[in-house]
Amino acid sequence: MLKELRISNFKIVDEEVVIRFRPITVLIGKNNAGKSSVINFLLLLQQSLGSQSKGFLDSRGFQVDLGKFYDLKNTTSSKRNLKYSVQFQREGKPGDELGVYLKSKEIIPDENNIVYELRGDIRYNKSGAFRGKDTETRLLSKNGVLLCHTENITENSRLLELRNPANYQLDPNTYSEIVAKNYCSKTMVLELENISYIAPSKAVLQRTFDSGEKYYLNYVGKTGEYALHHLLEKFKEGSLFEFINSHVENILKIEDIRFIERGELAQCEVTNSITGGRSNIAELGFGTHQCLPIIMQGSMMYPKTTLVIEQPESMIHPTAQMEMGSFFAELWNSRKISSIIETHSKNLLLRLRKLVVHGELKPSDVSVVYFDFKSDKLDVKNLEIDPERGDVFGLPMEFFAANVGEALKMGVSRYIL
Repeated sequence: MLKELRISNFKIVDEEVVIRFRPITVLIGKNNAGKSSVINFLLLLQQSLGSQSKGFLDSRGFQVDLGKFYDLKNTTSSKRNLKYSVQFQREGKPGDELGVYLKSKEIIPDENNIVYELRGDIRYNKSGAFRGKDTETRLLSKNGVLLCHTENITENSRLLELRNPANYQLDPNTYSEIVAKNYCSKTMVLELENISYIAPSKAVLQRTFDSGEKYYLNYVGKTGEYALHHLLEKFKEGSLFEFINSHVENILKIEDIRFIERGELAQCEVTNSITGGRSNIAELGFGTHQCLPIIMQGSMMYPKTTLVIEQPESMIHPTAQMEMGSFFAELWNSRKISSIIETHSKNLLLRLRKLVVHGELKPSDVSVVYFDFKSDKLDVKNLEIDPERGDVFGLPMEFFAANVGEALKMGVSRYIL
């Protein structure tokens, strides 16, 4: 699971900012303040793994098209390099490849405090060539750095692909160290590959869809274009359908999902749980088109994976936004799937605050990351939810009280008139 990100000189981010991740991480704040930049950076790393493009980082990949790498530089920064540090933490004992090395060094780390870290220092070059001081993979614990591998970045470097020295198998000491370093690298590759991203704009659900066409395994697609394909699959299997049904009914107020198939063509029909009316799912409001892919993606993911979603509250009622908060909480509590949520919804956050106060989430389960500007500089705060009152320490009152302020102004206006 992601633990921490430090980054500087990337898009709107100039000076280093620190993002603390927890099982549920809520990114909130003003528009154009860097929330999407954090998500874009994680997707940049993910799509750079095994990329066939020329370069250490693939800025124009399958997840995000960020333009040329040089264009990612902060336009006001005097610095010439992108610097970052990404930390991951995994539960349980490390694999034998790492355990043998640590044992040979007489290191017995606390398994709950082992941290895998990826660091980079890359020069922005207008020619497009990737050069920099170094890239590092490190293993950390409370006792400090347990293992470190450093390489200079060249045009032939690839993210998290270590260049092993020749004949390292012949030296037992060197062999165990290199195997351990490769294990650390593969662990971070797995963590990045286990991120599933859904964009803020979703594809419109089709009235009739081709159930025989090829679609991603356990992924609805970046815009949710394969949500109905996977819903049909789960409907036939019966697996996880109770989980899907419960959240579809709580959030979207639809039930009794059925499919009509004619050859490889299929249609999805549902019942409005409030009116009792039955219709094709494509005839429902855009809130359904927005939310169904999120519910489907969460239902298909495995433990120790991460769902990244932007604006899940889009086009849904405030009470449904609160139910989305419960959905993310259940993903963690019952399935150990973490979430990174970029949102402007105080209602979604309100539900998470309530769950913390009621003890259904631990305060340590939720990180509220607030993005703002201070003296024209990006200011990022990692905030806590008070388990007694549900307050978010450090969150400006304008985030909660804008409607109160407007109501007071209306009252004053009527009094004056």
